[in-house]
Amino acid sequence: CNNIFTIHGMWPSVSSGTQPAFCGGSFEPSDISSILRKMEYAWPSYDGSNDSFWSHEYDKHGSCAKDSPGMDTVFGFFNTTIGIWENLD
Repeated sequence: CNNIFTIHGMWPSVSSGTQPAFCGGSFEPSDISSILRKMEYAWPSYDGSNDSFWSHEYDKHGSCAKDSPGMDTVFGFFNTTIGIWENLD
């Protein structure tokens, strides 16, 4: 158990305040291979496999963040979120 603040997710929202979900696209572990160590440290699953957790987070939330700066790809979604986390931790 790490004694640090970790990421659970990044949820996009629209001006009406709603949170869109499942906007198309899918997670492949190879998409984040270059940041895997950061992901395992900053964004671990608390229950189950990391890949399943990350897949759920991308498919449900990250796929709806494609219009946000830097988040137009699977890598961009996770890498940008980790960058925000690094500035807050």
